[in-house]
Amino acid sequence: MSDLSVNAHEIQYARRCQCGLIAQYLTAWSDANAGRRFYKCPRSKVSSCGYFEWIDEELPRRAVMVIKDLKTKLDAAKVERNNLRNKVYLMEQATMVQRGSKNLFDEMEDVTMVERHTLKTKLDEMEQFQLVKAEKARMMK
Repeated sequence: MSDLSVNAHEIQYARRCQCGLIAQYLTAWSDANAGRRFYKCPRSKVSSCGYFEWIDEELPRRAVMVIKDLKTKLDAAKVERNNLRNKVYLMEQATMVQRGSKNLFDEMEDVTMVERHTLKTKLDEMEQFQLVKAEKARMMK
């Protein structure tokens, strides 16, 4: 449990240390006591009153081994989950960039089509002007 989590057990069975503060309710993950719950003074080691109380009886060695194995698997699953979250995030970012590039490409294509149309219109006007000029030149002869 994290230091900040509060659950029904903590509220119902809250203990006070010798400082008068509500003791922290934690779970041990040491080799000898994996999974055992305990209370301790919430102050740092320097200013702590030294209050410490096990809640659970000592577990059989086999149970401790199973708990440690499950904790290791849980930690590995959390790492894998975080890696997958990062991959999803990167894929989403790449998709957004790709969509942005596609939108930019579409806009550039639209601008190119408008520019092509404008140039074609000017070319048609110039050809028309040359035809008129050539007709006038023929008439003058």
